[in-house]
Amino acid sequence: YGIGLVRDPDTELVLVHVLEGVGAQVYGREATGHDASEAKRYLDSLVEDLRSRGVKARALIGYGVPSSALVEIARENHLDLLVLGGHGHRLLGDMMKGQTISSVRHAVTIPVVTIRQPTGGPAPS
Repeated sequence: YGIGLVRDPDTELVLVHVLEGVGAQVYGREATGHDASEAKRYLDSLVEDLRSRGVKARALIGYGVPSSALVEIARENHLDLLVLGGHGHRLLGDMMKGQTISSVRHAVTIPVVTIRQPTGGPAPS
């Protein structure tokens, strides 16, 4: 979905993943382990693919509480738009997941687009 929003060749697509485990919350950027290396490897492969298609791209990894990390990343990197993937939780799921999208949307001053992941299959590429 993000590629579809890139119209200007000078636009940079910034891919973000937030590690939210205990290690990420305690150690932040110093967190290591399987999750951190797997996230970096996956994001790097996406960036490589985007660049091969002529899209300016880079990847960032956030640490800790997803809503706080996303807001911090958006501010620090002067992002113009956030595209967030939603999982389509209902009330109980939202309560358990902390309503990340809602928290982010209320904390930033830039537009936030939510793309709901389709159920019953993999996310679109």
